[in-house]
Amino acid sequence: MISYLKGTVLHKTQSSVMVLCGAVGYEVQIPAARLLKYSAQQQCEFYIYYHQREDAVQLFGFESWAEREFFMTLLNVSGIGPKGALAIIGQSTLSGLYQAISNENVEFLTKVPGIGKKTAQRLVLELKDKLPASALEEFAAAGIELPEVTVAPVMASTVPPSLVTETLPRARSK
Repeated sequence: MISYLKGTVLHKTQSSVMVLCGAVGYEVQIPAARLLKYSAQQQCEFYIYYHQREDAVQLFGFESWAEREFFMTLLNVSGIGPKGALAIIGQSTLSGLYQAISNENVEFLTKVPGIGKKTAQRLVLELKDKLPASALEEFAAAGIELPEVTVAPVMASTVPPSLVTETLPRARSK
């Protein structure tokens, strides 16, 4: 099974990029909003979800392992398929999506093409208690708002969230 690709963008379509890895090109479906950041001959890397049906094999690419995991969680919701899950992930950052689900913001979720009110309500109902515990939740509980630029490195690091919540306010005051 393919779970990670690193290579060069050969070609872009409206919904995918062709990634050259060695001498093999892979078509990788990525969220439409993220297509804008890639151009031909640019280096890229994706965490891959391999999807096989009777009539097709598809690769879905994500910029982080957390995005891939959330995509797989979305697939467990009745009425959400791979393309719908990809569209949901393309709607916002993971923290924005987690917040929309935990706040039961159905209106935000219905802005995703193909997601109606009933599907959005089902999504909230099924996922509200299944969202991963993250450093962002600890920051929110502590009343600390982090800019998006700060969040990505913290989420990817091995620094305990409690250490960051103690240190960040002191660093901002200097």
